[in-house]
Amino acid sequence: MANTSVILSGFSYGELDPKLAARVGFAGYTKSVKTASNVLSIPQGGFTRRFGTSYRVTSTATAKDYVALFAFLYDDLAIYNLVIEDLSIRIYLENTLQATVVTTYPREIVKDLYFVVVNERIIILHQNFVIRQLIRTASAANIITGVDAANDYITITNALTVGDIYPVKFTTAGTLPVSNPQIFVNTFYYIRVIAANSIRVYYTPTDATNNVNYFDIAAVGAGVSNVIVYNTWAISDVPISIYPAYDFDAFATYSAAGFTFTSSAVSGTVGVPLTITASAAVFTAAHVGGLFIGNGGIVRITVFTDTTHVNGYSYEDFTNTAAFPGKEAFLGEPAWSAARGYPRAGTFFQERFFVCGSRQIPNGVWGSTIFSVFDFDDSQQLDDSAISYYPASGQSNVFKAMTASKSLLVHSNTGNYSTSLTSENPLTPSTFTLVAQNLDGISGVIPANVDNQILYVDKSARNVKSMSWDIVQSSYVNTNISLTSAHLVPTPIDIAVYSEPEFTDGYYLICVNEDGTIGIYNSLIEQDIKGWTKTSTAQNNVAGVASPGRFRAITSAANKAWAVVERDIGAGSVFYVEELNFNVRTDSSVSYSFTVASATLTGLAHLNGQTLQVYGDGIYQGEFVVAAGTVTLTTAISNGFAGLSFRSLIEPHPVNIDTKKGPTLYQEVHIRNIYIHYFESIGMTFQGFDIPVINMQDVVLDMLATPRTGVFDYTLMEGWNSFTYDIQIIQDLPLPMTLLAIGYEVELS
Repeated sequence: MANTSVILSGFSYGELDPKLAARVGFAGYTKSVKTASNVLSIPQGGFTRRFGTSYRVTSTATAKDYVALFAFLYDDLAIYNLVIEDLSIRIYLENTLQATVVTTYPREIVKDLYFVVVNERIIILHQNFVIRQLIRTASAANIITGVDAANDYITITNALTVGDIYPVKFTTAGTLPVSNPQIFVNTFYYIRVIAANSIRVYYTPTDATNNVNYFDIAAVGAGVSNVIVYNTWAISDVPISIYPAYDFDAFATYSAAGFTFTSSAVSGTVGVPLTITASAAVFTAAHVGGLFIGNGGIVRITVFTDTTHVNGYSYEDFTNTAAFPGKEAFLGEPAWSAARGYPRAGTFFQERFFVCGSRQIPNGVWGSTIFSVFDFDDSQQLDDSAISYYPASGQSNVFKAMTASKSLLVHSNTGNYSTSLTSENPLTPSTFTLVAQNLDGISGVIPANVDNQILYVDKSARNVKSMSWDIVQSSYVNTNISLTSAHLVPTPIDIAVYSEPEFTDGYYLICVNEDGTIGIYNSLIEQDIKGWTKTSTAQNNVAGVASPGRFRAITSAANKAWAVVERDIGAGSVFYVEELNFNVRTDSSVSYSFTVASATLTGLAHLNGQTLQVYGDGIYQGEFVVAAGTVTLTTAISNGFAGLSFRSLIEPHPVNIDTKKGPTLYQEVHIRNIYIHYFESIGMTFQGFDIPVINMQDVVLDMLATPRTGVFDYTLMEGWNSFTYDIQIIQDLPLPMTLLAIGYEVELS
């Protein structure tokens, strides 16, 4: 018999698909585990307990498809979160409700809405609705009446809601309040409402939320000064100045033999339009706003007179006023309308607003004129004119999404297409073209951009794939990144990027599955990190009966993310918006900070009847049942959180050692010792034993147990077949857990 040692210290492949359990020759086998549940793989090679979630708001939705989320970074500081529901959009800043905007979007289509941020406004796209915009503007000025220098308050005339956070600017007819740092006019700051007529000033909304780093206020200043809150939100139709033109069905009529057009003049103006006469009925009221091109002239149609006459003004003059054949003309109506439909997706690229895929032109791509994002005038082919592009295809091509990256990418049901990859010149009407990068096609999930990759769910709705730029091939290279962990993303329905969250490194792609679980992909190309782990959420009611929660949607901006979670509370399902949060280690959590320690935790009505874990003042306080929105502890705490528990579980593969005689996966081996290398952890268990081991001489009454770093050494008294037992590293408590490596001392038969 011989002894050997094995150390598994780089789990860059996360949890491996069970169908790969025998692929010991696969490079990812020794860099993965059998189970990685409710943990995240970290770029340094180990696993850490996943984020918890913080309860933010209850949705009005009654079914999983009736609520959607969209988060966006407004000015590099303010992250707004939109909760889109039946006929309304609720807007939150730092989890404070800013406004509720009434819309015409029914609940059945909220998940089909497409959002694009352009020029500090949110553009909302849907095939059946005119393009709309959601804009934030200034509210009425609020006069400063004084200051409270002792408390650093500014006093204002009109009362605001206590606890709310708002972006503001200051104006003055004299001098602004004296402060440190000094407040300046027409500069964005953030305020927190301390009392109805008292505010504090901060640089960032996060500081305002946490009530830290507020400005020192010394004096009121001179003259009349104002605080202007920027929190008036309104939705309106986008003011498209000119629509692109498209001939939907008239060509068959005016291209017929003998059909002619005649112009009443060589040129026309807005004030003195010309008249175009058709030899037979062809014009309709739908042509108003469209284009007529022929006989050297280009005319914008402004008036429909009857089926044989329209008026308009000219961009280019006609050659003469003689009749000319209809087959040499173009007659187009506006490409978008209530009758024809509107674009379904868009993005911003090279100073143009691009949209694609209307209801009746599913393969259309349109780009606005340069520097004028709402002008789609494609009447001419000048370099700065609008772009209209309708690629031919051997099959029905439905454009579903757009991505702005190194190039402009358009994603369809049949493939992924890109603009030129070999030219650095700007796109123009004459140079615009799309080249197929692959023939995968995408599902209904909007692609995401992370770690220099475009990640998307293919048309099978089962595979997550990556498109990354390859300089050698001068094209995007396609990779199936979910293949090795396909069981963790069986049916992705929504994805979002969680880039470099505050408490761990890495770029994470979060995939919400139809079954309510989440597959999380950690990517760091230069370190060959490509690991998947699984996240699920559950709850225990007062009777101790477990009921699974189900993730239904996800959104993110900057280094924050939010999810819609369906939970079985009371008589039926409810839908909560919960923020992914590394400051808590339970789900649907509420956090507390008391000036005077308290044993009463309120604000838990959303979890009535559920059994919660409570963490306070650095100590796990135990489990408590919520009644009437309240939990009563046995010990008062100053800081902490309460929420639903979840189990973190890591199970390594059966032991395999590559020897001169080959792999030992199916041979008899005996693990004499196992080593669990952990980092700043406490409360973990291994085969029922605590990690780290807490000795009585280390315990000081009324003192918190400090997370530790070290190696847990255990003699595993098992047989010779590693398939007959499971090695399990578990964290059931809301305490820190980071696993760095697993080591074995193995005896071979």
